[in-house]
Amino acid sequence: MSSAATELVTYESGDDGVGRITLRRDNVLNAVNGAMMGDLRRALDAYDEDPTTRVALLSGSGRAFCAGADLRDDPPAGSVEPAEDRSRLAEIFLIREQYKPIVAVVHGHAVGMGLHMALLSDFAVCADSTKFRAPEIHYGLNGGNYWWHLQSRAGDAFAMDVVATGRVWFGREAGERGLVTRSVSEETLGKEADQLGHVIAEQPPAAMAALVETRRSALRRIELESWHTRARGLGRRHPAAPH
Repeated sequence: MSSAATELVTYESGDDGVGRITLRRDNVLNAVNGAMMGDLRRALDAYDEDPTTRVALLSGSGRAFCAGADLRDDPPAGSVEPAEDRSRLAEIFLIREQYKPIVAVVHGHAVGMGLHMALLSDFAVCADSTKFRAPEIHYGLNGGNYWWHLQSRAGDAFAMDVVATGRVWFGREAGERGLVTRSVSEETLGKEADQLGHVIAEQPPAAMAALVETRRSALRRIELESWHTRARGLGRRHPAAPH
């Protein structure tokens, strides 16, 4: 087993072809600041470059998967280094050198950026008790990208409900609506994720890469559409165009 560690994110590869990317800012429920964003990018790069690993499990340490962006660490506009720009989350998931699958293992809270990570991941297993939420509207931000992702899986009515109200929904409902691969009890979450990871790792790599590339190409179009329809002054930077 080999590992690449930074202060806020770790990457570990296993002898079984299943790697692990872990968010480790658990003192704030893995809320994402600029430094953590940079570390996440480096962990994903390490996974891409690891020839022994065919799938990675993305999880959060402590009590939550990810509680979203750390609003206490909001730098002035124009002062963010590109590697630490949190608005590039979709880019670092969807535009990569290798099309290797990622399984989000979601527990506790998946809020804002945490929800976005789960939706961008190629598979997601969550606990029935997981709390999902897109709170952007409460901060005067446009949640259009969440609507695009959610309506494509669960329909317009559900997407408008949760994005327009910012309400919480639980893992069990996420599973029933097809927002995640599966929802299981909290006690069996780790085991279910490991089993799924091993099944994926056993598939022919080229065929899996082709499937992942197809899906990510579609999600890039979703992200681009969400930018084009976003109200001026409310959105984030322009996402990278599909290619």
